[in-house]
Amino acid sequence: MLMKDGHVGVGMGRGAPSDPLVRRWTTGIVAGGTAEYERFARETSLAMFRDAPGCLAVVMWWTHERRSVTTVWVDREHLDAFERSSRYVDTVWLIASGGFLSGQQTVIVEPAQLVWLADRGGQERGDAY
Repeated sequence: MLMKDGHVGVGMGRGAPSDPLVRRWTTGIVAGGTAEYERFARETSLAMFRDAPGCLAVVMWWTHERRSVTTVWVDREHLDAFERSSRYVDTVWLIASGGFLSGQQTVIVEPAQLVWLADRGGQERGDAY
């Protein structure tokens, strides 16, 4: 939950439009597409989420055959604006036309029940783990 002073703190989601949301996108990947996907994730997707107003966190994770991106959003308004943005629409087109995804993609959006993110004092870390 975004606090009035701009810090991120503890929020107890109850499904209201102003509650934080968790969004998870999952896809398959073609054999041999790992390097292309990881490059796209680091160079394009991560930057898009970092620049998106209202995106509190992004976690990209994968197994041998599946890739997932989990994001945390301040509220429904910010998530909806992101999904309508030209940058998101263009990025979806780019990744879909890249030839390294396979199978069906799924998106699940649910209210967050408890969110806590450390305050980094507004400083950019400059690294991604």
